[in-house]
Amino acid sequence: MTKTINKIIGMLIAAVLVGSLAACLKPSENSSESIPLSSETSSAASFSESVPVVNETAIKTQFEQVVNACKGTIDAVVAAAGDSYCDPTFDQYAAMVNAIGALGFPADWYDLNMPNYEKVQAFWADYQAGKDTQIVIYSLYNFAIDANILTCKDNAITLKDAVYKFGEGFSLTNGEFGEPIQNIDRLWMTDKGYLFYHIPSPYDGSDRYGGYRVTPLGDENRALCRKYVQALSYFCTLPYVWSQDDFSQINLSWMFKELYYQVNRKSLYDVYGMPPENNKLPLPADVVEKVMLESLPITLEQLRAGIPYDAAKKAYTVDLFAGGGGSPTPEVVQFQKNADGSLSLTIDGVWIPGGDDDRMTNVLTVMDNPDGSVKYLSNVVTKKRSE
Repeated sequence: MTKTINKIIGMLIAAVLVGSLAACLKPSENSSESIPLSSETSSAASFSESVPVVNETAIKTQFEQVVNACKGTIDAVVAAAGDSYCDPTFDQYAAMVNAIGALGFPADWYDLNMPNYEKVQAFWADYQAGKDTQIVIYSLYNFAIDANILTCKDNAITLKDAVYKFGEGFSLTNGEFGEPIQNIDRLWMTDKGYLFYHIPSPYDGSDRYGGYRVTPLGDENRALCRKYVQALSYFCTLPYVWSQDDFSQINLSWMFKELYYQVNRKSLYDVYGMPPENNKLPLPADVVEKVMLESLPITLEQLRAGIPYDAAKKAYTVDLFAGGGGSPTPEVVQFQKNADGSLSLTIDGVWIPGGDDDRMTNVLTVMDNPDGSVKYLSNVVTKKRSE
């Protein structure tokens, strides 16, 4: 049961993150040179008879180079997972992104800057100039590397995906390398440096957006986000809407789980073992209250309204899988050090599935504690658009 739940968690996170995947492939350093197109007619090109068909042999050969460059890390991830789900660590993602970058290709993972991003910028410039052009960005998520092949030819823009799944190999569709070709009806670059695309009703009747940050975000911005913002568990919760007056819209169980690790440097599983079948873990009141009351500007009444409390047993029941859905990916775009030693972070919520790099903005103010933990002092939502 636990293994299944962990896998579901990974799938939920992937649902948030997969929208930000794409990639860039060039046979030479000349950004205007495109990969040769196959003269064969693809049965996958059912959306339009005129869409170009990529040279699948060339793509697969280069993709194999990427996989070989990452093989040591991939093998370590698969070995650690065993017969269960195990997401790569930050260092493992970084190793794969760097290995792909060293080959000269753009590589995308939401928490790292894209190497060779200049090639994506050149692709965008060629597209704006009306030139035929093609690019592939290698994207990493969970247990896979994805290659999204963007082709602009004869004023038509198309996307074709290819996937390498760790421990399984390349994903083949109808005997072909990658997924069917899909038409893109809009491609745009934002002022912030995100390249987005829109696919109208590709398979199931619903529109699809995709995109990735091309222009690098500052290393300090990313480090601050990892330390202060991601600890609030943006995935499967709504931390951007909390305030001292209202914690009702966030999942306090999930937030407790994240903050427990931040305070104790151990996971709940390390201390209390794996959760029961229903994933509801009873914990002493003093354990929960120490973490939550010392980390957040929350009252005892608000805490007990958010996590079930048994007064007779003086215990809370923490639901270790009470999430669901997805949340925008946080991005620290500005930060300010205050006179009292606190730090105010301006955070944009990036919503790739909606083609939006600024779905909402909040200002989070934090203070470092002497023991290395964090005190979250306040949160103010300054902008929030409807879903």
